Amino acid sequence: GWLVAIDRGTRSVVWGFRPPRPNSGPRMTGPDGSEMGQMVQQFGLNTVWHAAPPVVSQGRVVFTPTDPQIQTLYCLDQSTGKEVWNKPRGSGMYLAGVYDGLVLTVGRDTTVAYRLADGEQAWTVKHTLPSGRGVAADGRYHLPLAAGEVWTIDLADGNVSSRTYLDEQQAGGVGNLLMYRGMLLSVDAQAVTAFEQKQAIVEEIARRKSANPRDAVALLREADIALLQRDHATALGIFRQIPPDEIPADDRERHRRHLVEALVVSIRSDFARPETDADVAELRRLVAGPEESLMLRRLEADRHVAASAPLKAFEAYLQLAADSGGNLIPQEATPGVVVRAELWVAGKITDLLAGVSVEDRATLAARIAELARGALEGGVADRLRFLALFPDQPAATDVRFRLVDDFVAERSFARAEHQLRLLIRGGEARRSDAAAQRLDRLAVECGLADAAEPRAGIAWKSGGVRLERTGSNYQNWMPQELTALGSRSTFFQRYRLDVDPQSQRLEVVDAPTNQMFWSHPLRTAAGLGEGGMPVARASGHRVALLHQGVLHCL
Repeated sequence: GWLVAIDRGTRSVVWGFRPPRPNSGPRMTGPDGSEMGQMVQQFGLNTVWHAAPPVVSQGRVVFTPTDPQIQTLYCLDQSTGKEVWNKPRGSGMYLAGVYDGLVLTVGRDTTVAYRLADGEQAWTVKHTLPSGRGVAADGRYHLPLAAGEVWTIDLADGNVSSRTYLDEQQAGGVGNLLMYRGMLLSVDAQAVTAFEQKQAIVEEIARRKSANPRDAVALLREADIALLQRDHATALGIFRQIPPDEIPADDRERHRRHLVEALVVSIRSDFARPETDADVAELRRLVAGPEESLMLRRLEADRHVAASAPLKAFEAYLQLAADSGGNLIPQEATPGVVVRAELWVAGKITDLLAGVSVEDRATLAARIAELARGALEGGVADRLRFLALFPDQPAATDVRFRLVDDFVAERSFARAEHQLRLLIRGGEARRSDAAAQRLDRLAVECGLADAAEPRAGIAWKSGGVRLERTGSNYQNWMPQELTALGSRSTFFQRYRLDVDPQSQRLEVVDAPTNQMFWSHPLRTAAGLGEGGMPVARASGHRVALLHQGVLHCL
């Protein structure tokens, strides 16, 4: 935790500074009375300063300790190492640097500038979550944000002079920034993105348009600038001025993608516009590839919802699911989160049914019943597809019982049990009881009589309890028992699940005899130094176990 100044000439220590630590409390001792070794403290990365080198400027040294117990920004005298001022971390994430006598810290939602001379706050800027380290140049600080933006902040007064957006269709996001020969570069885990200087582009556009007002390259660059500023209406107008036969071959695909983007935003801005029909027709001609086709299906369904045409919207959602081809769909509120198309459609259909009239609900219920009959007459894949789209509809009960029979025929006890558990939890009382009885019979048929749930009263017996573990020998516990599994199955009353951290195996232990029933190797994520306790939940006889960064299903 020391910050040390070294004289380069004599190679000797000039001064050292160690931030004061809060009282950590009394030392713990083991069962034999000896002092226990101090365990490595666990902490969240968002609760400490991110690592940053000390900054030397104008006879001051500014640094941020990464010790989780020290939540402070320090400014020291460069010659003596004495503290000049300090500030609490607050929501700060990292020390961005010292520029023109200002100490800049970037937080989760705020960037703050302190005066180097006295530590007084000069200005603050509110923003969304940063996505990396920024860079300063020419009196401005460029800050990358997780929303796919780069904010340019004037260091003199903290005003946001510009906001540059990443191409919406580009992979990756905005990461750590650096300047190279006047070009702003962004590096993240997925991509390297270069941002050209806007002024140079504007000058090139003006030069080309002075020679030819309909120059395709100039108009294309002008539309690109409008898109990056999220001015889709202007961009769409410019795109339509570009003569298609004059677009260079290398720019045609980019022109098509950007025109699709502008059309989608324009259509969604107001489904009732007179131009919407023509825009949708143009969009149909332009879309290419499965992702854009799904986007078009989604747009058409949402248009029907906006027009209060639930029956057409329902069929559009069904078509979207049929055309998905296993692709994922981004959520509206958080585009970074993607879900399977059929699950997304299931949620949309649920919302649709909740908001329709009584007459439309009856019509849709009849349509769902028709689809259920088709699933019953079809195969396993048809039944699985139906249940993915309509998991909680009344018509799903018969389909789920038929699927149980399919899995029993395949001798897949776990899959049959899973479906029966869903029926027990979500069905009406009569069908729920039938599912419970079917599960008991299935357990007996598969030779798992111990898994059958007891239906009669339990005869409790008195007896002693052997104490095996106490707090004094906690440090010697090697197996980590999985508790709070959330299942009332008698299997988990009879057997205990332990994780052995040495052999990295899951052990199923007979609780009364403490004998191992069977064991299974566990995977770990390569290079992951996480040392947290394993966490598990059970559904029926399936166990989902998170261990060392890997999710297992057993």
